[in-house]
Amino acid sequence: MAWVLPLSAVTAQNLPQVGGKGANLGELLRAGFRVPPGFCVTAEVYRRFVAQSAEADRLIRALDQTPAADTETLRRVATELRKHLQGLPLRQEVDAEIREAYRALAAPGGVAVRSSATAEDLPDASFAGQQETYLNVRGEDALVTAVRGCFASLFTDRAVVYRAAHGLDHASVALAVVVQQMVVPDVSGILFTADPVSGRRGTVVIDASFGLGEALVSGRVTPDQYRVREGRVERRIMRKTAMVVADDAGGSRLQEVPPDQQTAPVLTDAQAQALAEVGRAIERRFGVPQDIEWCMAQGELFILQSRPITTLHPIPPSPAEGLRVFVSLGHQQMMTDALTPMGMSVLRTVFPFAKGGAFERESPVVVEAASHLFVDPTDLLQVWPFRRVLPRLLEQLDERIAWDVQAVMRRPEFRRRSSPDVRHFLARFIPQAIRAVRRASRDQDVARAWAQVNAFADGRVRQTAETLARLRGAVRVRAIQADVGRVIPDIVRHVGPYMFLGVASSVATRILVQRWTGRADLVAALNRSLPGNITSRMGMELGDLADLARPHPRLHHLLASAGERYTPATVATEPAAGPGAGGCVLVLAGGVGAPAGWRGRDGRGARGGAAHGAAAQSRVRA
Repeated sequence: MAWVLPLSAVTAQNLPQVGGKGANLGELLRAGFRVPPGFCVTAEVYRRFVAQSAEADRLIRALDQTPAADTETLRRVATELRKHLQGLPLRQEVDAEIREAYRALAAPGGVAVRSSATAEDLPDASFAGQQETYLNVRGEDALVTAVRGCFASLFTDRAVVYRAAHGLDHASVALAVVVQQMVVPDVSGILFTADPVSGRRGTVVIDASFGLGEALVSGRVTPDQYRVREGRVERRIMRKTAMVVADDAGGSRLQEVPPDQQTAPVLTDAQAQALAEVGRAIERRFGVPQDIEWCMAQGELFILQSRPITTLHPIPPSPAEGLRVFVSLGHQQMMTDALTPMGMSVLRTVFPFAKGGAFERESPVVVEAASHLFVDPTDLLQVWPFRRVLPRLLEQLDERIAWDVQAVMRRPEFRRRSSPDVRHFLARFIPQAIRAVRRASRDQDVARAWAQVNAFADGRVRQTAETLARLRGAVRVRAIQADVGRVIPDIVRHVGPYMFLGVASSVATRILVQRWTGRADLVAALNRSLPGNITSRMGMELGDLADLARPHPRLHHLLASAGERYTPATVATEPAAGPGAGGCVLVLAGGVGAPAGWRGRDGRGARGGAAHGAAAQSRVRA
């Protein structure tokens, strides 16, 4: 069995043998990118290395049996396991093969030894930086020691806690080791082919510093940053007082940057643009945005590592060419968790737009990315009235989203002629809507309007129930789809005019209050005082509960740290709440026994505590 694979022979198919880092470097080398030559010590070496010790097996099983929340035990066992592994020898034939590969590499300047976990860079988890890297390793003995150190680093505290939190089996993860000829760079850094902060694709972000990249990765220096987009380079030049350099005796050391270089740019604009082009080529090679480690030595660029950027949310599929806007439906409703397939299908069916009159169809205006739904209002934003109205409506939901949408709308490439389907729909819809609003505005009898709305809602529910009671099987499912698809059109037809008048009244009130008092924020206080405002009442009752908990530090800590382990009904039995906090806890569990003399924001006292607490509990659960 070959314990060592030349990097030039590695492909993506070797991922289980050489880990994510090794597989990606092999692919880059085969694609013609400049990668330092080297070899991989395979994951099978690690498995045999660990399998020789019954004690290692016992400690790994102990990690698997420890709950993720028990971080203290995880760290203690991981420390014991690392010490044990560092004392184990490599098998004789493995040791000999590694030494032979090192001699064949002929690296007089030493080698870089990097861990490559087989679980690295998974789609739903990033293991970057959790295992050890050894730079400027010189000599066969030092290399063998570094390989054992990489194996042991699979159980760093950070790696163990992270795997436990993600439900990954510690025994199922293995580790390979990448050994490469050491490049002693003048400058080095990290390149992202998409902005990892804003998520903006097409913007290449480059962090660069003098010397080895270890200074940047470890946070010892604040690097220069270059942002490259559409041929333009934006620079942020920092003062760089220190850099990490290779030591002649092996390893690395910190060194002061010469004073005349401390504020000098690490890269020229031409070098930044050339780096960006290489980054885009690597992204095309792998098909997803990349996080790339690179260095330059005597003007030559070397790629040291490339992995997917796992923090980027996938972009929804675009139904047409050109710049488009997608607004997260879930975030508008504070539903940030992933949706089930059935939930996504129902919500897409509810939306009535661009369905050609087929109510049971899913709307193409609502698209999915990573089990989250996004609404595409791009075509509506091309029509004059909606260009003004939609951003203002978004401001009522989330100002930051509205600002971003307005920023995109100002870009010249966003403006184009709206589609014929949208123009045809609006030509029919707007006159009908205006007539309906006029009829509703002439009706001064509020009680009658309220009764009409309630009669519509009750009749709609009753009719749906009667229809579905007669149907079974696939016919029933199709009827549900059609009924769900008609919900919004029916609401718009029967309730929409009143909703529009309510929004118009709210806007007019805000304008008048601003004009009369100079304080538009008073409208929020006025809205909270209106009867029937369930959202405001929920907030006020949660505030009442917070007032009850605040004087009791232990209870405050419990509520802040319990997470999903407790429900309102079980918190009452938690001893950590401590003496003196029982009244508050019982309010959470149902409201019985609120502290004497307590008054809620609505003036109700302890005698009303049970009903008040029960209402709060039901609303919290909702």
